Order: sequence, then structure tokens, then C-alpha cells
Amino acid sequence: MTRIPARLVDLVRRFARARSGVAAIEFAFVLPVMLLLFIGLSQTTVALSMDRKVTLLSRTTADLVGRMGSTTIAEINGIMEAASVVLEPYDDAEVSIVLSSVVVRDSNPDPDSTSLEARVCWSRANANGTARSPNQTVPIPAGFDQDGASFVFAEVRMPYRPLFSLDNLFTTINLWDDTAWPVRSGGQVQLSGVAPC
Repeated sequence: MTRIPARLVDLVRRFARARSGVAAIEFAFVLPVMLLLFIGLSQTTVALSMDRKVTLLSRTTADLVGRMGSTTIAEINGIMEAASVVLEPYDDAEVSIVLSSVVVRDSNPDPDSTSLEARVCWSRANANGTARSPNQTVPIPAGFDQDGASFVFAEVRMPYRPLFSLDNLFTTINLWDDTAWPVRSGGQVQLSGVAPC
């Protein structure tokens, strides 16, 4: 039979006789708070990192399309498929990407006044997104409020599901970023098979 060392037995006896368990009680009160802080901060860090990746993806796709004077559907699809590289190490299975070429035009025939409208020339989306309709109006971003301005409008959406969530609270947080990016060539990005605006 194995003997328990006398020192360990003595330690257990002293613990059982002790009446001043203040440290143990304080630890019992503090432990749940510390665990909540740890879990909350770690999940917040992941959410912020994913949000940064969504912003980076929106700007990267808009920049890649904005560098082209003309493009094809295959090239646009290739840019959207490259999302997995930008989003690493996160899963891109549910990410929604919509890329649109937008031109700003003066819709008022009166030469003395202007009424600018930004209209979609063409739009493409990945499997999780919905492309915008041709001629659909979009808000004019700052810096593009002049007749003939052209920009690429990238819209990225991605759900974030925390590891721990309360009943119907923080079950899914939708991360998103919209980027209006200038066309480098100065004109609009032409998509093969689509008439220019």
C-alpha cells in the first residue's frame, strides 16, 4: 500500500482547520469575472481582426478592378475567388462580394444647374452576393461629385459568429465594408460584352 507523505497530510490538515479562507473566497468571486474578461477580450480580438480583413478585402478588390481599363467576367471572377488569400486565416465560405463600375452623370438638362447621379454601368457578385442592376443609382461618395467621374464600388459582407453567445444575443455579427475606388485610367472600367455608360 502506498503511504502518503507526512508533509502532504500535514498540509491537508492545516487547510481543513483554517478558518480564514479569505483568499479562497476572493478567488471564487474574481474567477468568473476573470474568465468572462478573458473570453470576451479574446472574442473581441478575433472580431476586430476579421473586420480588418473585410476592410482589406473591399479595398483590395476595388483597387485591382480600378487598375484595369477593360476587363472580362473571368478576370472579375478571378479577383473575387482570390478573397480566400486576403481573408486568411478566416473562412471565406460565407463572404459576399459585389463589384460595380459606377459613373456620375448630370441628369439635369439645364446647363445652369446640376443634378448629379451615380449610376451602375455593370455589376458582378460572387455566389453569396447579389449584383446591382444596371442604371441603379448609388450614393455619390466624397471626391466623386463631378460630372463624368467614374469609380469602382466594392461591397463586402461577412458574418462573424462568436465562439460563445448568449441566447439570441451576439449570435451573428455582420461585418461589412463599402469602398469607392477611383479608376486609374481616368475613364470607366469597361466589361467585355457590356456597352459603356
